[in-house]
Amino acid sequence: ALMPYLKDLPNIRWKGEVYVESWLRPKPLPEDLVLLTPDNFLVFIETNGCKEYANKVRDFVINKIFPYKPLMIGCDHSISGGIIEALSKRLGAENITVIIIDNHFDAILPSIRNGLIGWAREFMRSHFTPKINPFDYSYFASGVPDTYNSGSFIYYLVEDQVIMPDNLIVIGASDYPDERLLREKDVRVRRFLECYFRFERKGVKIVRVKRKDESIESALATIKTPYVYVSLDIDIGSLNALYGCRTRDVKGLSENEICEISRLINEILSSGKTLLVGFDITEIDVYEAGKTINGIKDRTYEVANRFIRYLLK
Repeated sequence: ALMPYLKDLPNIRWKGEVYVESWLRPKPLPEDLVLLTPDNFLVFIETNGCKEYANKVRDFVINKIFPYKPLMIGCDHSISGGIIEALSKRLGAENITVIIIDNHFDAILPSIRNGLIGWAREFMRSHFTPKINPFDYSYFASGVPDTYNSGSFIYYLVEDQVIMPDNLIVIGASDYPDERLLREKDVRVRRFLECYFRFERKGVKIVRVKRKDESIESALATIKTPYVYVSLDIDIGSLNALYGCRTRDVKGLSENEICEISRLINEILSSGKTLLVGFDITEIDVYEAGKTINGIKDRTYEVANRFIRYLLK
């Protein structure tokens, strides 16, 4: 659905796709509908199925994309880790700055995020809505496996030194702990706060775009590496610029604000001090993207198209 918008860009060429089993796609084959059960999805997560697919993306980039630059249009954000790992192996983690634009900070282990969801629901804390798990948190009462997935993949990329923490910039992060959360004493909240802030202590730059005292320009000015990789989770515009994203728990940015981020990144690239080595766009909900509701057409694909054009201008 997005590719037709990009056909006139002279340097973009379709190079193929990574095969995904039907029951894991947005539109499964009719004969695979029987596989769509909570138990099957749970087993997929518990057995590190997301990491398996990230590895497939990594191998595809190494074997079929290099020496060209990868542009990926994907669904689950965790597969971005596959491209980042491929580039890290080729160019060296110390040489790549990774810019992730996302409404959430996807570096929280499942057991910790799930504990926070349990706390929020138990005490009906409406002022803080964490990234919702696809299953009710009570389903994991016996313990959540801390696997690699869309909410935790950054944790593993940093821990495994695929990304150096000083070379990671996260723009968005509406789930950044607020003052009210900082005052909570519940152990589940304290574990979440420790997991979140340990990355800042390591050197990760987290920009809350709604805070006037935090500057995207300042974060981008810290880039010292010869290469940059950009990863856009389309939910950065959730319930504002667009509705065609998989996670719509928090209001995101406007279309112009998203394009301004892309323009600022392009300014850094245009300076000649660093080179773009690839980017991806993930988390598009194909059921909602482009739909017309009450006479208003969703602009998910148009926003993605504008982001790419500002980035490559």
